[in-house]
Amino acid sequence: MSTATKQHTLPIKGTSSDDREAWLEERSHGATATEVAKVINNRAADVRQIVIDKITGNWVDLTGNKFIDWGNEREPIIAGWVESKFGIVSNLHCYRSGDNPNYLATPDGFVDDAFMNERSVSEIKTSKNDLFPLDTARPESGHATLSVDVANDLLENSRSKFWASGYYDQMQWQMFVMGADRCLFVFEQHKDDWVDNKPTPLPLVAVWVERNNRRITKLIVAADSLIKRVEQARVEGLAPVSEIDSETADLIHGYLQGLADEKIGAALKKKNWDKLQARFGKVDDDAEAENDEAKITWRHSVTSNTELDADLLASGSAAQQARVTKSQQAVDRANERVVKAETALKRVRAGYDDAAERMFAVQTRFSTTTEIVGKGKLTVTAKKTK
Repeated sequence: MSTATKQHTLPIKGTSSDDREAWLEERSHGATATEVAKVINNRAADVRQIVIDKITGNWVDLTGNKFIDWGNEREPIIAGWVESKFGIVSNLHCYRSGDNPNYLATPDGFVDDAFMNERSVSEIKTSKNDLFPLDTARPESGHATLSVDVANDLLENSRSKFWASGYYDQMQWQMFVMGADRCLFVFEQHKDDWVDNKPTPLPLVAVWVERNNRRITKLIVAADSLIKRVEQARVEGLAPVSEIDSETADLIHGYLQGLADEKIGAALKKKNWDKLQARFGKVDDDAEAENDEAKITWRHSVTSNTELDADLLASGSAAQQARVTKSQQAVDRANERVVKAETALKRVRAGYDDAAERMFAVQTRFSTTTEIVGKGKLTVTAKKTK
């Protein structure tokens, strides 16, 4: 009989990633946190690739990718920091949900708090991007907490690197499978200045992420759909992709991914630019400042407006006043001529259009049509899985 922390069922321990073949085999029969975080977005290419991997067992070996290798090198070191600071012990085992053995997760670590009757898991990431999930500034002391209410809002409105990554859904699935109440998200950003395949790491950042049962409910639906598709593919085989060859399909996938990244970048740029404008809008004086990354300059705009001052004009000589009056009359007459010319031009254009239309009608009966094939127009439209 399974036990539980609070109301959550605890999972069943599976194989360790030390035995990679056995670990991959176990992960091929169910839905993992990484997979669920992808299929929730309904990208047909991602869903199909997951199904192919599970059916064929031909998992992509990313060894040799400098970002992956760096993450593999740093993760044990960061896990040691997490254990010493928070008491969360590192983990290499795949776990199955005590409620459904098809729900899988391999958290980077977990710990049970007997006093609080609470379980916590951990997730470790390294990245060249800032993965801080909140739109607020990082606290100078202590560690931030991502509450459920704030997360629900950011899921819809934020396009930061964290929310585009799917890491939030990964952690929610891990908490669900592991019967945990919260997850410690720890990320280490680096400067992306590779020397001998090693970048410069920045200080670690830790954020507590609360369990979001509403989001987990949606993830379960996505996981069940994936599991059903895998089971169907095991029996019926993989459905044809389409009439698009694999090379073209890869190019299309890359284009759509770039388009998505472009939208994320544009949203991130706009959000931070708007905040900068609002911040400096409160500064009364002109200012300049710089750091290692940028130099900023704030200048207030200066405009001028010149109007005829009746009192000042009255103080001028009679000759000066006469010149002002005559110049204004000249401008008014010139403006009248412009208006008349524009009106005449409209009449001429209307007459031209009418004559051209009559000419076309007369010539049509004596005309033949020849199709001229010009440069093709390519259209790519992203599709969602049903």
